[in-house]
Amino acid sequence: MTPSLLARRAASPLRAAMLAVGLTAMLTLSLAFLGALSDTASAAVPNLQRASRSTLADSFAAKDRPVSCPAGTKLLSGGGSVSGGFGQVALDGIRLDAPLNSVTTRAFEDANGTGLNWSLNAFAMCADPLPGLVQIDATSADTSANKSVVASCPTGKQVVGAGGETSGGIGRVVLDDLTPSSDHTRVTVTGFEAEGGTTDNWTITAHAICADPLPGLEVRVLASDFGSFDGQGVTETCSAGKKVVGAGGEITGGLGQVIMDGVTPNANLTSVTVNAHEDGNRTANNWNLTAYAICATA
Repeated sequence: MTPSLLARRAASPLRAAMLAVGLTAMLTLSLAFLGALSDTASAAVPNLQRASRSTLADSFAAKDRPVSCPAGTKLLSGGGSVSGGFGQVALDGIRLDAPLNSVTTRAFEDANGTGLNWSLNAFAMCADPLPGLVQIDATSADTSANKSVVASCPTGKQVVGAGGETSGGIGRVVLDDLTPSSDHTRVTVTGFEAEGGTTDNWTITAHAICADPLPGLEVRVLASDFGSFDGQGVTETCSAGKKVVGAGGEITGGLGQVIMDGVTPNANLTSVTVNAHEDGNRTANNWNLTAYAICATA
């Protein structure tokens, strides 16, 4: 056998080994690429994120705080909270602005005012624009009475986000309920006049952000125990593999003497916390809180 033939035969196993390594590497890269495509395809809400802003902690009769979505994204829902108000500052509104770019929260000290230093926080849930995204608003009659109003999605669309606000209450009306329905069709907002009431006329507005049906959309609900507390909170968490796209809260039994001071999606959008305090005069009423987390695959 010639030397050149011997060399070629000796090299053949080496070439085969190198070819096998190369094919394995290509297969690994291909599987990783396909996995990335699968993850992207399964994300019902791409680029989902929370934006937030806060005011300074000081004592003013009224404050508002807007927060905008990052460029290229659209608003899905809002949240807000008062820090340091302890029942003497009412979260008056979580307004979803119709171009779907921002949220504005608003709060008022109660009729007696307070020397407490408090701050107001605004939260926006934002994502790449969803198919069929639209905002629906409904406003109540302008009267001096406790009232509710409902904003309903158009046929074929589902609620992905919620907001609500009063107008004309100026610290004498409390935002009592901000509730997305379990069938994903509507948002209900309720306002109660605070203790002592008011002769001023006021309205309440419900905001529903609606979109084409999303994979995995659910409304998670958790209620606290009933009792007469200075203050309490309740947190509801999304199912595994899902993220918060919208938030809501509800007070039952407060009847205007319990102040909702927080509807807060956490920073990584896995849960919603609702907080409330009894007003400055307290109440013997038994009441509870309910947290609503609108969740979807993300």
